[in-house]
Amino acid sequence: MKDEVLFRAFATGDEDELITMNAELFSGDTATLGVLPESHVQHTIESFFSNENLVDIYIFDYESETIGYAIVSWFWSNEFGGRSMLLDEILVKKEFRGQSIGSRFISFALDKYKDAAVFMLEVSPGNPKARKLYETIGFKELKTRHLYFVPEKVNY
Repeated sequence: MKDEVLFRAFATGDEDELITMNAELFSGDTATLGVLPESHVQHTIESFFSNENLVDIYIFDYESETIGYAIVSWFWSNEFGGRSMLLDEILVKKEFRGQSIGSRFISFALDKYKDAAVFMLEVSPGNPKARKLYETIGFKELKTRHLYFVPEKVNY
């Protein structure tokens, strides 16, 4: 089955499914501020459709069913010497996990964005299976830590 999964660009009509999957991703994640407001997902969708070249959204399809998604965004890193990629969110629906779909998407992204200076992702401390997968692929924890300042205007 894993070979039959299609990673395709987000399209009009995918909005509701993306919002639902995003809620699933963050519902049990104690490392974040909780479930994201729907307005955040809508803003991401608007950025995707505005062609700002800041974000790519992928939908994972198996036959006629959506089984996951990923959000990829760009940033500049002087430290790593160039345009860098953040694999911001990756979700495979629970009933489809354990079939190498997430690792196949990461391989797809590493190939598609091979010009990136560095690839970065976040992993929740409550998800050791994902961390092990990422480390197996070649991701490693650096000595630096990211700290976040969330302005009050950000609605959580």
